[in-house]
Amino acid sequence: MLVTDPAKLSSVQAASFRTPSGADETRAYVASAGRERVLRFLIGFGAVVATALLVWPLLPRRYEASSSVILHASEQDEAQTGLKQGILDDGAIQSEMDRMSSPVIVDLAMARIGLGADPEFAGAGLVSLVLSHVVPGWRPSAVDLAKLRDTLRDRISVVRERRSYTLKVAVWDRDADRAAAIANALVEVYIQDQISRKREAIEAQSLRLERRVASLRGSHQSAQEAVRAFMSQTGISDHGDGSELQSELTTLSGELAQSRARAIEARVRFEGLSRMQRSGALLNAPEVVSSPSVQRARDMYATARAKPASLAAETNGLQAQVEEEAQRVVYAAEQDAAGWRAREDMLRDEVASVRSEMVRRRLDELRLDELRREATSDETALTDALTKLKGQLGRTQAIQPDADLVARAERPRAAAFPNFVLAALGTLLLAGLAGVLAAARPGALERAVQSVRQWAEFLRGPKPGASA
Repeated sequence: MLVTDPAKLSSVQAASFRTPSGADETRAYVASAGRERVLRFLIGFGAVVATALLVWPLLPRRYEASSSVILHASEQDEAQTGLKQGILDDGAIQSEMDRMSSPVIVDLAMARIGLGADPEFAGAGLVSLVLSHVVPGWRPSAVDLAKLRDTLRDRISVVRERRSYTLKVAVWDRDADRAAAIANALVEVYIQDQISRKREAIEAQSLRLERRVASLRGSHQSAQEAVRAFMSQTGISDHGDGSELQSELTTLSGELAQSRARAIEARVRFEGLSRMQRSGALLNAPEVVSSPSVQRARDMYATARAKPASLAAETNGLQAQVEEEAQRVVYAAEQDAAGWRAREDMLRDEVASVRSEMVRRRLDELRLDELRREATSDETALTDALTKLKGQLGRTQAIQPDADLVARAERPRAAAFPNFVLAALGTLLLAGLAGVLAAARPGALERAVQSVRQWAEFLRGPKPGASA
């Protein structure tokens, strides 16, 4: 007889020691109890394993796809169409990593693969998901793009591999194909965004160069007109190299020196005659003595005095004539000094005029050189701007992104979550614990079996003919 009640077990064990057949019954009971524990262990173990097998297909899968790119520092030179290689620091690499998962790139990637129209990814709910498969062409009425963007950004991870320039863009999703499509779209949009930003920068620079060319062209024309107007106004082109003014200045300077010397000499002679006139010794002056008029008057006076019957009136008249001739000598000396002084003044004014003209011409030449330098500078700047503007076309055609695609994302063959090995180990562990608990506590298993039976009877309903 199999005894399962613990209360009865103690009485049976007590009786086994009082009866001859008690030892056999005890061994039979222990064997039966061991088989029962094994059975309960297997039932608990199998229940957990069966539950795991039923739940495994229903678990949401998480597939992860990744693409890889290599960054390189490249900068387009303004004067040439080539690329200048540089070095990326950690800050620049982190900026590019942030750019890959930025809202701009994520929005463009969603628009490229049409994630907004995917009800499963948009999370519109079970009803919307069922309707999208049942009703042809049915789509959710409204999709919150900001929420969708945040959802996608939470599924993106950009990782730098070691200390290299290689970046790994990983995306996880419930659908393997969609995960790979999102990863590839992100990388493609990121590279295309680099090209677009460079093209926009070149176009903006081309626009600035066009405006600068127009401004420099107008400035150059104005400078050339200013040069022509200044040359026409001053007549500097007809003046020659200024050698005629220098020659004239040399001649006038020599004549001025001579005139100054003659004026000084005449002034000294006049002043000497004036002093002798005031002292009454004018007739003894060398200029008066050597004067032909005075000598002739003196000869006449001497002849008149030599006559025996010379009249006083005649001699007095001849004496007055001598004095008058002497006065003429003084007057002539005064006029000579005044003439040389006037000539000196005229020559001095002429020399000053020539020098003023030379200074004016020199200032005009300096101003003309300045205007010509301005025109030349504007011409040089205009030529440089035109050269850069012509090179913009080559720069546009030579645009290269700062990242190279190393590996495109492929459809993942297995889900990253749940992991079959880890799930199997966890299931075996839980099944073992459940089997141990079921074997150690038989009442719990019986209550669980009883509850299952009650639920089965409730689902089957009352038996026919049974009273309420």
